[in-house]
Amino acid sequence: MQAAVTQLPGQRLFALDAARGIAMLLVCVSHFLDIYVLGDIASESAFVGAIHLVCRTATPTFVLVSGILLGYQIEARGSQFAAFRTHLLDRALFVVTVGHILISLSLAARRSSFASAMAQGHITDTIALCVMIGIFLVPTIGTRLRLVVGLCLTIGSWFAWQFWNPEDPLLQFIKSVALGPLSNGRAVFLFPLFPWLGVYIAGSAVGGWLNSASSQGMWLVSRRLLRISLAMVTTALAIKASFILRTYIGGGALETGWYQYLSPHQKYPPGLFFILLFGGTALLLLSVLFSGAQLSWMRACLSFAETIGRNTFPIFAVQFFLYYTLLYLFVTRVAVITPVVAMVLLPLSLIGVWAFARVCQHYKVSRFLTVGGRLLMSEPTKRSETVHQKHRSAA
Repeated sequence: MQAAVTQLPGQRLFALDAARGIAMLLVCVSHFLDIYVLGDIASESAFVGAIHLVCRTATPTFVLVSGILLGYQIEARGSQFAAFRTHLLDRALFVVTVGHILISLSLAARRSSFASAMAQGHITDTIALCVMIGIFLVPTIGTRLRLVVGLCLTIGSWFAWQFWNPEDPLLQFIKSVALGPLSNGRAVFLFPLFPWLGVYIAGSAVGGWLNSASSQGMWLVSRRLLRISLAMVTTALAIKASFILRTYIGGGALETGWYQYLSPHQKYPPGLFFILLFGGTALLLLSVLFSGAQLSWMRACLSFAETIGRNTFPIFAVQFFLYYTLLYLFVTRVAVITPVVAMVLLPLSLIGVWAFARVCQHYKVSRFLTVGGRLLMSEPTKRSETVHQKHRSAA
């Protein structure tokens, strides 16, 4: 998640970091419920299902915010973006290497082995790959074209996933990574690259517009984000309603395959309804945060989310260990979590996540999330500057 961290001035930093922080809390709640349901106490609970559904906003929020940050930085930095690209590439490389190993260690208990956990891709890997592609692709295309490219990628990858069923093992692997799970349900990446890359590039279009709109005030930014979010959510609900009407007004029941397009649960890979509904909800959240960015009471109330949002990757790795190792071992080997115990453990775990975020912020842990790429890339620059200085001195 941290692969796309940037430095934005003042209130924009608050709004985007707070959105990431809220998304991370939703991830924590979702993962807690994953383990809670293992005890079969809540497996039929509509309440738990509703919470899980709300938590699905987290992934579109992370991907869209990462894309928005990229689009903003391209426009704001102009010719200086090339240097910033190195920082993003370095962070992305850390996430898909060291970061992947750390998360796999946390999942080893549930996946039964470390090798099995290493073979599974995560949303962090997908976002890091989106960053590695986006930092070179997005600057070459205009803001409006980014939106078109993003939509084509997302929708096109969905149809490719539906109708392309290769038999060759290598092509099956490529399909699983790029488009989604195979017909037998086997998946290498739960978060396939192409549909989420489309969302990421579409987000960069919003970020490009954000740079020019922000000079006119955050209220304008908020209103425009609100309009986009309402359009997305309304479109999703209209599509859903039209098919419901078709079913009950003589049109007959839908074929089974169509429900994948219209289900809010269709996340692997994300369906059209899923992206419109939860992507629109993510933009609605951003609209609220931008509108309140200058309100001291909102900044104070959401300071915990801002702190978490500034340290998303360390927290993402730690919460995996907290829920998928410690809590998983507790549930499977010690005791079943009752609803009362869950009501105690969940808030305590979220407080622990916030406390860890405070530690990360205090010690600036994010500066260690590097593979040394910036140092390697800066050496030629320093040598070049030294040579130029010597030539000027000699002259």
